Amino acid sequence: MLRGQPDLDEVNFWAPSAANFRALQPGELFLFKLHAPRNLIVGGGIFAYANALPCSLA
Repeated sequence: MLRGQPDLDEVNFWAPSAANFRALQPGELFLFKLHAPRNLIVGGGIFAYANALPCSLA
């Protein structure tokens, strides 16, 4: 869906968690993978930053 919108330069994703996201450093590749049994990489992007926000702002 996002690939069909070439004017986008940024997208965001969120997940409910009390922990900070530390899996990637800025500039690293962020990949999207399907769950088993398919286990395919279906997209990706470059990670820029992560913020911790209260639910009221998410």
